[in-house]
Amino acid sequence: MKLGIIDIGSNSITLCIAELYKEEGYFKILDEEKETVRLGKDTLADGTLHHDRMQKALLTLKYYKSLCDTLGVTKIKAVATEAVRKAPNQEYFINLVLEMTGISIEILSGDEEAYFAYVSTVATFTLKDYFMMDIGGSSLEIGLVRNRELVAAVSLPLGAIPISECFNVSDPLTPETSLALKRYLTTQFQAIPWLASHQNLPLIGVGGSLRNISKIHKKMVDDPMTSNHHYTLSNETVKNLYGYISKMDLKQKRKLKGLSKDRADIFTGALGAVLELMNVTNACELVISQYGIRQGLIYDTLVDGNLSKLHPIDDSIQYFMNIGQLDAKHPHHVYHLSQKLLLQLEPLLVLTQNVSDVFKVAALLFNVGTSLTFENHYAHSFYMILNGGLTGLNQTDLLRSAYVAALSHKSQYKLPLAYKALLSDAQIQEAQQLGIIIKLAKTLDRGLDHNVYDVSVTMTENTVIVKTNAKKFPYLEINKVYQIADAFEKVFEKKLVVTN
Repeated sequence: MKLGIIDIGSNSITLCIAELYKEEGYFKILDEEKETVRLGKDTLADGTLHHDRMQKALLTLKYYKSLCDTLGVTKIKAVATEAVRKAPNQEYFINLVLEMTGISIEILSGDEEAYFAYVSTVATFTLKDYFMMDIGGSSLEIGLVRNRELVAAVSLPLGAIPISECFNVSDPLTPETSLALKRYLTTQFQAIPWLASHQNLPLIGVGGSLRNISKIHKKMVDDPMTSNHHYTLSNETVKNLYGYISKMDLKQKRKLKGLSKDRADIFTGALGAVLELMNVTNACELVISQYGIRQGLIYDTLVDGNLSKLHPIDDSIQYFMNIGQLDAKHPHHVYHLSQKLLLQLEPLLVLTQNVSDVFKVAALLFNVGTSLTFENHYAHSFYMILNGGLTGLNQTDLLRSAYVAALSHKSQYKLPLAYKALLSDAQIQEAQQLGIIIKLAKTLDRGLDHNVYDVSVTMTENTVIVKTNAKKFPYLEINKVYQIADAFEKVFEKKLVVTN
């Protein structure tokens, strides 16, 4: 099934085309497009949409319909948010679009908008408790998530466009204007009772303005990671960014690396809203989401509204295996053996946070690079894990997983210096240990026939003895293990012995 999702927002109109494999439980993005229409700008006092803005929206939707037809889309789901939701001439606009393009538009309520933003977070993060905010052109949605359930939500008319128009944030903010904006936003947020009663939670930020925050900061610190998903900033960092950008004029903001030129005139207001929400909730950190309402609608369609089916890390692993057409039996057996080894070698290991997730991704996706070419597949695996859209891990853990996967084939794999700077010495040592453990497990299944089905480990002062349980004598496997014994000894400073 090919599904086209069109999000008619107040600032931009976006299209996402995905192919859904519902039985297998995953989808693949085929194409995306975005046009800054500013449908929520130049409205009349009562919210009536401006004729010229509607015409630009119509031209954009005609183009999207043509693109969907060309790619064989079987279903188009178009949704509109705050600008159309509050417009007295919404019926005229909806009928015009239907008549001229055949696209039927559904107007989302504020609660529905918050819900689909929430779906995109629960599908791509493993966090259990957090606040969520989605700031669009005309509205701001806030949600409270407890134990991965959306327990409260609100939609406010505090989008980037109305904030910009009220406080003229395209110009450098004077101290008086900055204080007025702060007081206004704080008053709005403090009127929501459940914000104050749930403090010190992370805040997941959804939407283009939030992604621009991460892009700007990544440029400032020369962060080499390409994805914005799960990029994390402290309250102090957000405060410093706001102080820096709020002093810029429009020309300076349009030259600011990481900031989209079409958001330059409204970005300060959006950033101010993020900062004040963090202050009111004492948010411990801002976590950026790469995904939003469009992906929320896709995930909701994929699982028919049953969100309990969503498991970010496992779903991502399965996605990689499916698109790479990998035989899952070998990596799953490697994961089984490597878990046994990991548990029994634990006294020798340097383990840091989230090691189980890092290890799982590396052990199951170590050979994903073979879907490109077998030659240098370890390097392909590193790149694909790091840049292929795997969700559920923060950016550091994603890098750790990619590094471990590469080390599981090439023990001397050199991590590029820009990436190495993101890891601690302990994490680098840990990666080398995890890599050789997976390499050992891979070698014990070198025949791909699961001949070795279990292992036990004993240790002496100078030796690690691995005893195999096998269906038949593992001559090939034992011979191959001794070929990596030097690499094992270099990492653990103990000789490796294998018996059956």
